[in-house]
Amino acid sequence: MSEQRLYIGSRFTGFAVRPDTQWPSMWRVHGPDGRVSDIVNLTRAKDAAVTWARPRGLGGDETVRWHHRETALVAPPAASNEIRVASGKRHRRVRQM
Repeated sequence: MSEQRLYIGSRFTGFAVRPDTQWPSMWRVHGPDGRVSDIVNLTRAKDAAVTWARPRGLGGDETVRWHHRETALVAPPAASNEIRVASGKRHRRVRQM
């Protein structure tokens, strides 16, 4: 799973922006209290996360930073480098180069 975590100053705010599982190129904001936003584009999701974090007393003049994380949960499966070749009645495996 890919996610972007919001830091203000050196503190993690608890807000993360994650891709929607059903709609490609759409994102949702996940709050520390379990709140999840509607689907929006990445720019809007990041803006919403910062807006939600600021009223909680986080930030002010501090720098907003995003940390990109990639986890193994939705990493694409490794493609096999073998193909099946028909040879008469039997199939044999051939290693691709």
